[in-house]
Amino acid sequence: MTKNALALFIFVACAASMARAQRQVIDAHAHVTLSEAAVRRAVQIMDENGIVKMVDLSGGFGEQLKSKIELYNKIAPGRFAVFTNMDFSKVNDPQFSKKAMADLEEAYRLGARGLKSFKSLGLVHKDQTGHLIRFDDPRFDPVWTKCGELGIPVWFHVGDPAAFFRPPTADNERYAELSVHPEWSFYGGQFPAREELLTQMVNVVLRHPETTFVGVHFGNNPENYRHVAAVLDRCPNFNIDTAARVGEIGRRDPATLREFFIKYQDRILFGSDTVFSPENMDLGVPVPEKRTNADAREFFERHWKFFETAGRNLEHPSPIQGNWKVNGINLPPQVLRKLYTDNARRLIPGLSTEDTPQRSRKQ
Repeated sequence: MTKNALALFIFVACAASMARAQRQVIDAHAHVTLSEAAVRRAVQIMDENGIVKMVDLSGGFGEQLKSKIELYNKIAPGRFAVFTNMDFSKVNDPQFSKKAMADLEEAYRLGARGLKSFKSLGLVHKDQTGHLIRFDDPRFDPVWTKCGELGIPVWFHVGDPAAFFRPPTADNERYAELSVHPEWSFYGGQFPAREELLTQMVNVVLRHPETTFVGVHFGNNPENYRHVAAVLDRCPNFNIDTAARVGEIGRRDPATLREFFIKYQDRILFGSDTVFSPENMDLGVPVPEKRTNADAREFFERHWKFFETAGRNLEHPSPIQGNWKVNGINLPPQVLRKLYTDNARRLIPGLSTEDTPQRSRKQ
């Protein structure tokens, strides 16, 4: 190695090391129960792991949403962005679309920063004839349009891992997870094919080019990031997050995956899918065991190692999601910055550019 090459290597290594030492992260995918204890636990975990802001995708609607925003403003002002959710209790009412738009406008007035749609749309909610309501059902078009008019993004979960659509038997690679959560199995003729759900997802994104969408869980298709790339290329209003899918994407070829992250560096957000309740916290996936702060530190550290190093045969953040190792993709500092903070700030209205966390108020 020449002196110039060595100097360049040292410079790049030092720059990467400094960027990692200064790591600050916006967790763009989390869920927090409406409880002071849950919020305080979330803030504690954030402070211990360099999470400067967190996006709570389970804000609810109406009084629940109002109470949650008030609680955040009381305990940890500026640390949380809250998303609203649709009320499906009267989804078959002829006035559903009108009511949903009114709810959305009220949520926006209260301070909601976006709308989160859960996988229940497409897999659970049924019409008056007993058939599952499609994700691309026209009754939701006014809602997606209204989000674009208000300038707020839509985070959506469509379908689930491919293994959940296969027989939940011992040879299923996610059998350990399905054994704990049998309700996550979508195998059988009563459910649409996973590929059909992904087609419905793309239909919605294409129909609403003025609305910003984030396909959570790596575009809802981490098993096939070439398909995800095709959707990103076709739909400039489509983005993705990494929540609870490092285990899946991390077993792919690291060089190819690294190229993917670099190519789409403006379209990918970091998310953890942590869930905070008064009794416990889920780290990417619910498990029976009680989770500790040390567990959370290990959980996040495994994310940082995956994104920031070229380590091989690493433990992934949620081992119950698959009995395999992952390979780090060693992203450049500028890509890490976009993944960790910049893209969330750009897509979520009102997120402050201030990096210094405000400590929780002890009231």
